Amino acid sequence: MGVFYTGHDIALAEECELQLPDGQFVNFQFAPRILSDNRKGNWNEGEQRGKEPVAVFQNSGQREMTMSWCYIVDGANWTTEAVVYEIKRIRGYFANVLEPNAEQRSLICGFKYGLYGNQQRFSARIKSIDVKHGDTLVIPSVGGIPDTTKAFPLKSDITIDLRLWTKGGDRKVQDLKGLITKETVDWY
Repeated sequence: MGVFYTGHDIALAEECELQLPDGQFVNFQFAPRILSDNRKGNWNEGEQRGKEPVAVFQNSGQREMTMSWCYIVDGANWTTEAVVYEIKRIRGYFANVLEPNAEQRSLICGFKYGLYGNQQRFSARIKSIDVKHGDTLVIPSVGGIPDTTKAFPLKSDITIDLRLWTKGGDRKVQDLKGLITKETVDWY
C-alpha cells in the first residue's frame, strides 16, 4: 500500500525552514504548527496613596515561539531510520555546548516560516526540545524476517521553544550564513 501526501501538505512542509547550527536543514514530513508566538514586557509598579499604581516600563523580553510537528513511519520515504535520524539531529542541538571551544554562535539556528513572519530567515536559539512517542511500535522486516533492532514508535511528536536572537543593544539580527543583518518589522 502506498502513502500519498497532498500537494498542500508538501508545500506547507517545504515552506518552513529550520536550519541547525551545523548548517543542515530539518526535514519536515508534515507542516509544523506554531502553537504560540509571544513577547512580554517588564514593568516596575509602584504604589501611591489614594491613586492608581504607577507603572514604569523597564524592558521587554525576547520574542518566543513554540513550534510542533510530527513524524509517522510510513515505510516509504519515512522509514524508522529516517525518523530516528531527524529526531537525533534535533535532540543533538544542546550537545554543541559540550564541545571543546564551543562558542555561543554554535547554537544559533535559522528559522523561516512564511505564515509567521516575512520570507527572510530569523536567527533563533532553541530553549527546549520535547519529543513524545506514541504507544504503537513498528518493526520493519527484511526478507519477511522482523528486524527488532530497528523497532521504533509509529508516531513521534516534537515540540521546540524558539527564542529569536538579536545582537545586544542595537536590535539587529545576529548575522550567520545568510541570515538578515538588518532590523525588520516582522522581527518584533
